[in-house]
Amino acid sequence: MVRQVIARIPTAARQVAILLTNDAEMRAMNRRFRGFDRPTDVLSFPAGTGVAGAAGHLGDIAISVEGAARQARKARWGTQEEIQFLVLHGLLHRLGFDPETDEGEMERLQSLWVRRLWGRKTPSSRRGPAQRKSRKERRGGD
Repeated sequence: MVRQVIARIPTAARQVAILLTNDAEMRAMNRRFRGFDRPTDVLSFPAGTGVAGAAGHLGDIAISVEGAARQARKARWGTQEEIQFLVLHGLLHRLGFDPETDEGEMERLQSLWVRRLWGRKTPSSRRGPAQRKSRKERRGGD
């Protein structure tokens, strides 16, 4: 799945390291690197902060399997699909997308890849604010 996404997006870096871990380790990493003392489902790190000096390395992605299992239940899909979704999410961050600042571009790409890879829509619990807006709100009026 990572290869499919990277192959279609122009970037010289073609490798990522993926860590599957638990909530306790994710909490420690989230506290250390982001200042939030709570577990999170996924973190991504640019090249040089993880596997330092590796040529062609895009960065690192850490995923809580426990967090993924919880999110999967909410999304009503399997834990494996949720882990793949989190890899995709982390990968898009490593490619420079940020749902807080990119006006919905990352969310659109996530939805596109979910349709391409699994032939389904992104579950509503996994959509961001830009995708949850009604058509009326997106058009800007009545």
